[in-house]
Amino acid sequence: AIPKTGQPPGCAVHHCSKRHAFGVWAAERAALRPHKHMKDHPPRRRPAALLPRLLLAAPVAVFMVLYARTERTRRPETTKAGLIYLRIADPRHRQDAFRASWPPWLPALEASARANARSVTYYFIGAPANVTCVNCVEIPLDLAGLRARVAKYLGVADMEIKSVKNKICDLKPMWPVLFPEVSARHEWVGFADADVLFGDLAAEVDLLTASDDLLVPSSWHPYPLANGNFMLFRSTARVLQAFRGAGWREAVRSPGYSVFDEWHGRGSATDFGHALLEMHLNGKLRPKPTSRLFLQDAVSGG
Repeated sequence: AIPKTGQPPGCAVHHCSKRHAFGVWAAERAALRPHKHMKDHPPRRRPAALLPRLLLAAPVAVFMVLYARTERTRRPETTKAGLIYLRIADPRHRQDAFRASWPPWLPALEASARANARSVTYYFIGAPANVTCVNCVEIPLDLAGLRARVAKYLGVADMEIKSVKNKICDLKPMWPVLFPEVSARHEWVGFADADVLFGDLAAEVDLLTASDDLLVPSSWHPYPLANGNFMLFRSTARVLQAFRGAGWREAVRSPGYSVFDEWHGRGSATDFGHALLEMHLNGKLRPKPTSRLFLQDAVSGG
């Protein structure tokens, strides 16, 4: 307590002003206060510092990242097979542009795609299809773009075209090579006609093993293998380049339809069927037939 003289202890009146004396007294009181304050209010245990917490959490974060990468490797983000459909308009014949649009049964084709989403991705290349199925991908392409791809991936800059529709058919065995961004995403890649509506195609894909190179409709196995309706190829250079075993260059350069995608082309040694059969007989190709029948029906206008 302050003495009756009004001066803090230890301060002589003759050399301390009142202001200075009060400062000394306040300092002494402050020096004593922490002891009493700590007695009445014991300090709380402070949480661990932020940096040690981060250091402790770092191994967990690293483990989660590595686990996510492992899961992506174990469960690919894409399907086992990719199926290509290609429709391109001919700018030289605008009155026939409707032929390049997708057929009126496109909703049925899209329903077939949805039913096989487990194992097959459908690629609609060329004219807009406006499909909405989760396993459907659209790739815009016109005739100029097709010519550019033929020049880039086949090395043929002088492709002659009399009919775009027929030229697209001749190029069918080469579609996986012309669209490497599709082939690179799938273990199997192939083509199909838009008028082919699949049932359980995913089941056929699931049955494919490492010992298979080619999936064809059972009606075309073991001969002639080649057909323009549906084929799936293993995505390896040996299988995807099989068309080079026949007269593919002439088919690309010829303005007319060479029927290269079938087995009954202009010459028995120049069509795709000949190339596949030669590889098969020489033990370089392992074709597999579908386990179910490939049914066909034809409807003609009256």
